[in-house]
Amino acid sequence: MEALRMSDDDFSSKLRHFAQERTAKPSIDWDARRTWWKSRVEELFQSIAHWIAPLLDDGTAELVCGTLTLKEDFIGTYPVTQGVIRVGGESVEIVPQGTLIVGAVGRVDLKGPAGDAMLLLIHSGTPMTQPAWVESSWHLANAQSRTALIPLDQHAFQNTLLNILGIES
Repeated sequence: MEALRMSDDDFSSKLRHFAQERTAKPSIDWDARRTWWKSRVEELFQSIAHWIAPLLDDGTAELVCGTLTLKEDFIGTYPVTQGVIRVGGESVEIVPQGTLIVGAVGRVDLKGPAGDAMLLLIHSGTPMTQPAWVESSWHLANAQSRTALIPLDQHAFQNTLLNILGIES
């Protein structure tokens, strides 16, 4: 393959243009994204504890939290909260999967003896929001259709917990 000949000025001009395009694009602050994601997981655990508080208070259920180490491209390796809800001799694991998720800005799986559920953190702002992931809310992915999302609230969580424990709601 024969190399194309160009002047030094053309070469310099092309590289300058390339460099300007690359530096003009907004860069992602991965440290901020990781910090934000960890705080959203913490908020989720606070909500779960609130939603099952009467059962925690009377000893019917137990919520045990620990630390899981995740590794994601760009984000790096980091600790994040994971948990287990124990009730009636059964356990439901609450396991964060990460923030770099196709179609979402975070995912946490619920794993129970009678099934699993997926909680997705969905971007709810406009595409031009910077950073785009800040405006988001938790949703429950429907087991029959992963594209049908239900906003996560106390009622949706409680029904899901019953289902994955094998209790008819």
